[in-house]
Amino acid sequence: MSNPKSHILKTAVQTPLAPPPMPGILSQAIISGNTVYCSGSLGIDPKTGRLVSPSISERTTQALENLKNVLEAAGSGLDNIVETTIYITNMEEYAAVNKAYERVFKGMVMPVSLFAVCEVGNGIGMGANVAG
Repeated sequence: MSNPKSHILKTAVQTPLAPPPMPGILSQAIISGNTVYCSGSLGIDPKTGRLVSPSISERTTQALENLKNVLEAAGSGLDNIVETTIYITNMEEYAAVNKAYERVFKGMVMPVSLFAVCEVGNGIGMGANVAG
């Protein structure tokens, strides 16, 4: 008996408007059906390949802008996100991360999970991923 799930069409997404994925088998996102599953994003400027700033607020904004660009390359957008996961290394920076999140999403309502972790991206301090 064949497994019908083994034939699910998946399409990789790649845009120069977001940092490239790590080498290997990773992609910026995968489209499956009507859903875009984005890889995690950091506050890296895709033009320079460097962190935008030491400010957690600016890094959060850049990470979310990177995700927006990946979603748009996939034919989607911020308004289609159904879940966001944010990882931070210092809970004292939660308020700054939350304000940046509110600026980018401008009143959109969706579930958000936030996790305090030991490390994100070699000391970068925060990361995020979305599905939409």
